[in-house]
Amino acid sequence: MMRKLFLCGVFFISALVSNAQSDSSLTSLEKRLNEYMMLNKQMDFERLFDYIHPNMYKIAPRKQLVETFKKTFNNDEVTLGIDSIRHKQISDGFLLSGATYRKVDYYMVMWLKTKDESSMDDSSFVEIMLTGLKEGFTSKDVSFDKEKKSFIIKGDDKLIAIKDTPGSVWMFLGYQKGNPYTSKLLAEQVIKHFKLEDE
Repeated sequence: MMRKLFLCGVFFISALVSNAQSDSSLTSLEKRLNEYMMLNKQMDFERLFDYIHPNMYKIAPRKQLVETFKKTFNNDEVTLGIDSIRHKQISDGFLLSGATYRKVDYYMVMWLKTKDESSMDDSSFVEIMLTGLKEGFTSKDVSFDKEKKSFIIKGDDKLIAIKDTPGSVWMFLGYQKGNPYTSKLLAEQVIKHFKLEDE
C-alpha cells in the first residue's frame, strides 16, 4: 500500500521554476509553473488541482484525486514533502488539434519521514525502507539522511504543459515512463513527438 502511495505521489507531484524568456507564451507558462510550484510546496491541494489538466479526471473524479494526494503527502505512516526543484529545459511547442504542448524537464528533491521517528534508529527498518523506495522510484537517487531522520528522493522528472486553445491558460500533467494511465492522459502523437518512451 505504501509503495502505491509513493508511486501515486510521483505521478502527481510535478512542479518547477523556470528562467525568464522573451516569448510571451513562455512567460505565461513560467508564471503558471511558479504558481503550481508554490501550491505544491504549500500543500494547498484544493487549489493545486486548478492547474492540473482535466484529462486527469478520466482516471478518477477531482475530489477523489485530491484526497489521494493528501494521503500521499500525509498519512498515518509517513509525511512526504518537496525540498527543492530546479528547472532544466522547456521544449519548443508542439501543435495538435488546436492545442499546444511543451515538455518540461526539471530536477526535484523530495523528503520522506515516518511518523514513528524511533524506527529510524533501527538499521534493519531503514534498509527495508530504502529497498522499497528504490523499487518504487527506479529512476531516482534514494538515500537516508541519518541526522534529519529522513529518506531523500531526488532526480529528473518530466512535466507536460498543455494550452488547449490560444486563449486558455496552461495546464499540467506529470509524466512517468511506463505508467499505465499515460495513454488515457496524452495522445499517442504527443508521446511520439517528445520521444517520451525512448528516454
